[in-house]
Amino acid sequence: MALTQQEAPWAAARPSLRDPSRRLPQAIAHRGAKAYFPENTMAAFRGALGAGSHAIETDVHLSADGVAVLSH
Repeated sequence: MALTQQEAPWAAARPSLRDPSRRLPQAIAHRGAKAYFPENTMAAFRGALGAGSHAIETDVHLSADGVAVLSH
């Protein structure tokens, strides 16, 4: 089942800041700004946001004792 744009607004193209009539794809940082920071770290996530990423992709799993762990 596909989500609608209203149900998944993060998946929609964004208007260009220079020309709002143009629609631009979103930039999604895979594991953060891993070229500059260790991947899947808060530094990498902050770096990705600082570089203009619209979203960050990572994997979160729960350990047997209920602790959230980032992995990929």
